[in-house]
Amino acid sequence: MEQKQEELIDIKTIIYFLFGHRESILKVANCRDSFKLSFFMVMTAALARSYDKESLFQEPFHLILSPLASAFVALIIFLAFRLLLFRKSLECPPLWRHFRLFLTLFWMTAPLAWIYGFPVEQFLGPILAARVNLYFLGIVALWRVILFIRICQCYFGGVALTTVLLVCSSIAATLLNVIPMPIISVMGGVNIEGADALINLSAMLILALSLMSLPVLSFLYLIFLIFGIG
Repeated sequence: MEQKQEELIDIKTIIYFLFGHRESILKVANCRDSFKLSFFMVMTAALARSYDKESLFQEPFHLILSPLASAFVALIIFLAFRLLLFRKSLECPPLWRHFRLFLTLFWMTAPLAWIYGFPVEQFLGPILAARVNLYFLGIVALWRVILFIRICQCYFGGVALTTVLLVCSSIAATLLNVIPMPIISVMGGVNIEGADALINLSAMLILALSLMSLPVLSFLYLIFLIFGIG
């Protein structure tokens, strides 16, 4: 990754970035202050997700959970890519500097989660509000996955699709198997009694899709790893 002349990040760059514009992605990657900006973005997204469910003045740690969880996901995806590049490790940036850039780009997708801050519970019934929140969750999750695949393609090429989907499917399947159903309500901002059946149905659908895709994605990733594609 060659460093280009640093440019300042403006609102237009952020908007274009969220729509996968290559030059905006590279501009964010080459800006010295982009890591600080990305951390601010992920914190505001955490606020949008939690402000109407938690007492943040009494339990401010809820704001830290979002950046910690997203950093963990970013680390797993990053390590999957670095593993593909093990034969070219001498050509790669140092591990921490490489991950810092990767995490910056991952956190810069956080503004998409601001949609969670829309207080649909205030003017919709419980079941309809839960349905809308799950729609919001689906839109944000799908958009962020597609966007991050696009971001990774700018740096890692054609292996990005398989690698990102493999890690995301693995994490989703693990969480939905290990942690009880409420994980999906936490992510989507759903906190309404009587919506359990709807949330369970959504969780089962995600789990089924993840388990069906894992064998194919794992096979492709193994091929990339064996033949040094990456």
